[in-house]
Amino acid sequence: MHGLIHVVMKNLVLEKFGADQWSAILSEAKVSDEDGFLALEAHSDDTTVAAVVAASKVLGASVEDVLRLFGEFFAESVHRGGHLRMLQSMGDDLRELVRNLNNLHHQLERSFRTASFPSFKVADTDGPDGHFKLSYYSLRGALLKPVVEGVLPSVARSLFHLEISMASLPTEEGMCATWLVAPTIAKKADAQSESSPVWLRWMAQWHTALICGPPASVCLPCVADIGEGVGEASVFKGSRTSTTSLDDMMQSGSMPASLQSELDHLASILDGSADPGEMLMRAVVAGNVACSWTDVRTLDEMFYFWGTNTGSIDDFQMSRQQDHADFFVSHSWAEPPDWCAVMGCHAQYAEVKAAELQIAAADMAEERGLKWEAVTFWIDKCCIPQQHTLMVTCVHHIEDFLQRCDRMIVLLTWHYFSRLWCVYEWAAFLAYHEAKSLRISVETFMRPASRDLYLKAIPNISIQHCKCHDETDRVVLKQKIVQYYISEDAFENFAKGTAVAMMAVTVAEIAGRSDFEFETEFFPWIRLAYDIGQNDLANALLQADPVAWRKSAGLEFVVVGSEAGNRRLKFQEKLNEWFDSYVQPVLTSLKLRSVKPEALQVLEKIRSSVTEKKSS
Repeated sequence: MHGLIHVVMKNLVLEKFGADQWSAILSEAKVSDEDGFLALEAHSDDTTVAAVVAASKVLGASVEDVLRLFGEFFAESVHRGGHLRMLQSMGDDLRELVRNLNNLHHQLERSFRTASFPSFKVADTDGPDGHFKLSYYSLRGALLKPVVEGVLPSVARSLFHLEISMASLPTEEGMCATWLVAPTIAKKADAQSESSPVWLRWMAQWHTALICGPPASVCLPCVADIGEGVGEASVFKGSRTSTTSLDDMMQSGSMPASLQSELDHLASILDGSADPGEMLMRAVVAGNVACSWTDVRTLDEMFYFWGTNTGSIDDFQMSRQQDHADFFVSHSWAEPPDWCAVMGCHAQYAEVKAAELQIAAADMAEERGLKWEAVTFWIDKCCIPQQHTLMVTCVHHIEDFLQRCDRMIVLLTWHYFSRLWCVYEWAAFLAYHEAKSLRISVETFMRPASRDLYLKAIPNISIQHCKCHDETDRVVLKQKIVQYYISEDAFENFAKGTAVAMMAVTVAEIAGRSDFEFETEFFPWIRLAYDIGQNDLANALLQADPVAWRKSAGLEFVVVGSEAGNRRLKFQEKLNEWFDSYVQPVLTSLKLRSVKPEALQVLEKIRSSVTEKKSS
């Protein structure tokens, strides 16, 4: 187990029982090197189990009560450390937070790949409002059940000012424990204490430590607008984010004379260039625009960057001229109008974007053996000079920028496909690139409360009905669609089919955690493929069996460290094999039926030219 468990255990004993008791526990557990015992690294399960058993003997409490007290103190420590940011974003009440725990665990699984996370299932009851039935499943069996019974009441108290009871019920089939959770209003909690750097450093690993607990085989005594598209000059008023028109952007701010001169010169030579896109291409490093959920201080700074599409001179100067970027970032600058109703008012859209981009950058950095901060993004706010007339020129060269990005990351809210510029960016990127180059970040946004919104949004993709701030944008985009696609219907079908396919591929990993999650997360996309008339795609999706693949990779057994990472890679290989064998051929056929042959030839020449220049 992780050494953070030992650190929190020590703090618990010192605070509640005193230094003498802590010394007695170390002696009983035969720990001779306290510094080594408290090192923030992986420790053998036997060491941690011995410490828990020793604490039980010294304190005169059952092992279950020790674990329960540990869970309560652990959650209190997280609160004291100011590290409840991610939990606060998961819902405005306890029931909603618990319903979203599986999504939270999948998000964490992307960062902590050697960990094994539990699953939770929430069901309504016939009792009073606020009561619900909670079932828990873990590869460790019921071993850590008392920890859950300590953590959840403490989180309820810290976040929602509730006292709750957790009465054990007959365990639901296929689960490890079931409770009736009954909340009652509590006294208002004390103001949160100051966050200390030490606690922030420890709490950055708090969840990892908890879920890297002992396997079930260990026995314990008595334990039974690019926004709406960069071209869309939107004034879309969200509750926390704002967007500004192109004219207002160009008139705001004061540009240094040297930069003004440089951009004026660039504008003067563009007409004579054989490749204006190459001259205009810029990129910004991830370290300037992204951060981890655990980096609380930087997250505050990122809130201001992602809270508006209005870019300053400083924002533009964060970017540099580049031949290409690693990711094209496609998203809506403004949050959905119903953001608070769906996500809760504690969830900050701007912070989610910063955290999602950090995860994407970290994944690419791992592939390439570099630091995540060095991964590059194309983001309009940084890569287009908003205080110069070149801004309009850059908007017209959006296809050039798409071609010069190796991949696209879509921060996919449920209103993304209602914006025509977003739909165009999505389809254009997939016309230029293989589907594997598109990454959807949807895990944070797609919850039980928003799942149906996604399922309804995709069938409604329509050139006529998707929103544009300015109707002249619709005219421009329709001209582009006529130029590149066989028909408007073909464009819409291409967008719908690729959207269903990529959503299904994205949720397949979540769906592998249990049969229940397969039914709720994956199967609706198969039905939707049939509903929109894309039977070949539906049949390809039917070939997926992520639950069986996860088991065959050995992920039904608790392992930690590098072996857990190896098994997760085996599971990912199964998903990739399915995609290459069944889904990609359907998408290739769909592209050939949707994009004009002459357009495909032109796009291939451009893509080859960009690849050749990048290689040289």
